Amino acid sequence: MCSVSGILLAHHFRKYLSHAYTFKIVEKNHDVGGTWLENTYPGCACDVPSNIYQYSFAPAKDWSRLFAPSGEIQNYLSQVVDHFGLRSHIEFETSVKRCVWTEQDRKWLVDTEHNGILETGRKADILINAAGILNHYQYPDIHGLESFKGSLMHTANWDHSVSLAGKDVSIIGSGASAIQVIPQIQPLVKRLSVYIRTPSWITTLPESFGETESQSINTTDDYLQRCKMLESHYNKLFPVFYRNSETQLRERQELASWMESRITDPTLRKKLIPDYEVGCRRISPGEPFLRALQEPNIKCIFSPIETCKPEGLKTEDGVETSDVIIAATGFNTSFRPRFPLVGQNGVDLRELWKDDPASYMGLGCAGFPNYLSMLGPNCPVANGSLIGSLEATADFVVRLLKRVDSHSVATFAPEKGAQDDFNSQVDEFMKDTVWTGNCTSWYKQGQKGRITAVWPGSSLHYREVLAQDRWEDWRWTYLGGRFKAWGRGISVVEQEGGDYSHYMEHGPFLPKSSLAEANCRDDARAIHKSVASEGPNKTVTNLTL
Repeated sequence: MCSVSGILLAHHFRKYLSHAYTFKIVEKNHDVGGTWLENTYPGCACDVPSNIYQYSFAPAKDWSRLFAPSGEIQNYLSQVVDHFGLRSHIEFETSVKRCVWTEQDRKWLVDTEHNGILETGRKADILINAAGILNHYQYPDIHGLESFKGSLMHTANWDHSVSLAGKDVSIIGSGASAIQVIPQIQPLVKRLSVYIRTPSWITTLPESFGETESQSINTTDDYLQRCKMLESHYNKLFPVFYRNSETQLRERQELASWMESRITDPTLRKKLIPDYEVGCRRISPGEPFLRALQEPNIKCIFSPIETCKPEGLKTEDGVETSDVIIAATGFNTSFRPRFPLVGQNGVDLRELWKDDPASYMGLGCAGFPNYLSMLGPNCPVANGSLIGSLEATADFVVRLLKRVDSHSVATFAPEKGAQDDFNSQVDEFMKDTVWTGNCTSWYKQGQKGRITAVWPGSSLHYREVLAQDRWEDWRWTYLGGRFKAWGRGISVVEQEGGDYSHYMEHGPFLPKSSLAEANCRDDARAIHKSVASEGPNKTVTNLTL
């Protein structure tokens, strides 16, 4: 998918790897943007400031809002693609149907489909999955949902032909998309029933963020400083994720007090303020959401949904008749590919990751040579700033593929032992974090399962680990032997020309008088030694010692 990750990789391939690699991006949609192209529900926007939800190599400061709407983000990504000449590398409206590793040829065979025409056996030396994890929306598993006689839609597949004005509407969910869409549709509908299984922590923002602060900045350096301030704010939040830390306890108390002050009804207040740790699931800015839930045409329903009748959703309290049901229930975040991805020994990654998506640092998987992923399992999606971490991943991919080229590497894949050690570290680290708290979250497999979507450390820690280039954790094979790339023993400088003494560097000059003074001292010591050793019958004629 050509969303944030895919575009980032395309930029890096063209800038840093074009001397050694050609590349193609297969995109199922008609344009770039990924989740920002697909999600068009009312109020859809980024939930981190736009100033840091952008590439460092393509900064923009003319965002219309602090949290840019999805269409604006998609437009930014499209401009980046055109500015850097990446569109010609993208095959639009083309879906991947199957990928198979061939051991004999050491290549991936990729089957794709475009306009109903299947193209099989496309060969690739390297396969990178940058499809992301927020693009495969899913409806809740509610018995009888298909029998509903009104309009049914998902926030990630919004049907703009359906009018909500004056309608009875039910919305399932209270996560990020519900927090954004409810304030937008509440004034339109006659009645809105909101089904809340797990309430969310709602956060406020520091005054220093400033809604229009960026537009008043005129210099690139001043804008950089603002972006660094925002980036640092999110990176400094990491201590809150330690379950019993002072930061966690203080933040939980402060957020609870802030939410209490904005929820007037005591009964609603008790049910809307979470009883789990701050950060166990995604924290969202959403004061308009809290205000909307207290409007007279909204009914919050906390009883579990039992089934769906043709006229609406049923709980133990009865059936809520609805004209429209909206599922704000997120995505399939299992990390399993949406197509067969078959590695060594016929192992399909979909089956391997069916119950436990265990990877090596979110970058690759043992048994799948020449395969890399962006935003794989246990990548830093909740540990701080996302774009900074993605750029660190892309930089690592560049360094790895440069090594592949310069060392005549035939295949590479994570060592199984290194992968197992990494996942053991993940499990041990997570024991003391809020992500293993008492909440349902896409960060983990079920309410009590393994944490599979979060890095075992901060975003800054992630960058440091990748910068170590732990090549010892990878299994390498070579074309003709590991030293075959040495060829005739000629350096790059000798092949291509350049500075033949590039390794030479000088420090500061020694003081001018130091050498002369050293010679005088040496001469004096030599004379003194010769006179002292001369006996009555000896004459010294050579003063060289």
